[in-house]
Amino acid sequence: MEVRWLNDFIALAHTRHFSRAADQQNVTQPTFSRRIKLLEEEMGALLINRNTLPLSLTPAGEVFLQSAERITALLADTREQCQRIQADDTERLNFATSQSLYISLYQSWLKPLGERLDLTFDYDLNSSKWGAREFADALLSGSTDLMLTYWHPDMSLFSAEQAQLLQHITVNHEQLLLCSASNAAGEPVHAAGRDRGSRGSLPCIVYDDDALLGPVVKSTMESVDLGVSLEVVCSEKHCIGVKALVKGGFGVGWLPGRLVRTALQHRQLALIDQVQSCIPLEVRLYRLRNNSHSQLTYLWESLERQGAQLLGEQTDEVDGHGVSKDPASRVRTYSP
Repeated sequence: MEVRWLNDFIALAHTRHFSRAADQQNVTQPTFSRRIKLLEEEMGALLINRNTLPLSLTPAGEVFLQSAERITALLADTREQCQRIQADDTERLNFATSQSLYISLYQSWLKPLGERLDLTFDYDLNSSKWGAREFADALLSGSTDLMLTYWHPDMSLFSAEQAQLLQHITVNHEQLLLCSASNAAGEPVHAAGRDRGSRGSLPCIVYDDDALLGPVVKSTMESVDLGVSLEVVCSEKHCIGVKALVKGGFGVGWLPGRLVRTALQHRQLALIDQVQSCIPLEVRLYRLRNNSHSQLTYLWESLERQGAQLLGEQTDEVDGHGVSKDPASRVRTYSP
């Protein structure tokens, strides 16, 4: 049975005339009559009394009319709901970011920004466990519309050719801070001259090679004189994992300032007082240049047009700890 047969029958029941009902359904009368006949054969009952003028419904036809009207009304309502859901899905912006940026900037800045602009972000929960390669692949393939990520010259998220396919906006600045668990006096448990490892080095938790921040920390350890020897004891892919191990006293580790702000306030963590250890980062929002999503275009134009009014705050000071409020500042002294 075809749905259009139900509409044909309803039209015939209302007009009580084959020609007028056929015109209403935009078909020829022979075609219309054939479809009504097929409907009756499908139902196994005579639905139209053709011996009366005007035509009338048989008792079976009266029952079928009620059902046909309910079914077509339900289908129309279902179609409308499905189209509304499809429209909502089409308007959503697929968004990916790391665990630390989701906690520190998505909830406090990007989500409220979307609400102000009447935009909906569909956050990909899987992205919270991605490494650098997965982020790049998702953006380049178009499976995600927006990517919020840290950026540093030592990171190799995209090749030069891939970078030409992308656009980015620097929405904030951050610094990786070398942190340690703190003792009762609020001092670093691991610090130069205190509680060194078995070979005279501070134990250090680093990031996996395929992690976003892995190359950044590795380059810093290899090229910058930190004034203290570091011994890698383990690696993690995400900042949350590094933070947990550092907080547990297993070693020192580089962590984003916003992620450790509260822990520094409550003296659960302390900073290693080494100016050279602070690593400046940008926080960038990336998109595929040829992504024609209307809502993405609207967001991007809003960010470019209103710039500083829409960007997240550069930082909040926390007892002297945090990211410099001056975006041009590259290095800042931090004292526990």
